[in-house]
Amino acid sequence: MMFPMVRGPPIAETSYPGMAKIRAQEGPITYEDRDFSWAEDALMGWRAAGLFGALVLGEGLLFWLGLADYGANPGSPVLAAAVFLGMGSAGVAFFAYTEAALAMICAAILGAVLALFYPFTTNPGASTLFTDPGAAPSDVILVLALLVVGAILLGVAVFRSVKISRALDAED
Repeated sequence: MMFPMVRGPPIAETSYPGMAKIRAQEGPITYEDRDFSWAEDALMGWRAAGLFGALVLGEGLLFWLGLADYGANPGSPVLAAAVFLGMGSAGVAFFAYTEAALAMICAAILGAVLALFYPFTTNPGASTLFTDPGAAPSDVILVLALLVVGAILLGVAVFRSVKISRALDAED
């Protein structure tokens, strides 16, 4: 004997008569009551990618300011920001925002590596960094790379997050 053919998708919330009424009486569904879907996981990932892009963009701005104002040690504001990001990621991870904590840790590692190991030169003013790079065009390239990569990553992540968020809203 063959199994009967089931038409249409199975609906778990109304698997027996009256289940929809019982679910409605229970109140709104919270995140603890149900599993995340793949789209919600992707949304959290893209939000973390956007956070990482914003932090890289901020590190680029800090490098730009550091080259102008900190003379002998232009990476010091970025190193300070990396330490604060590393410490702050522990608090973020405590509240179970794992993706955001990973983005903060990665930005802290990137900032610390660049601040400690990149051979900076001094530049007399932030306004002249791009118009008169002087003897250090590699500093201009680093700052531009951080700004451009951070902005692109932030823009793509915001676009994808909005797209996924709208798709999730359409499902509800």
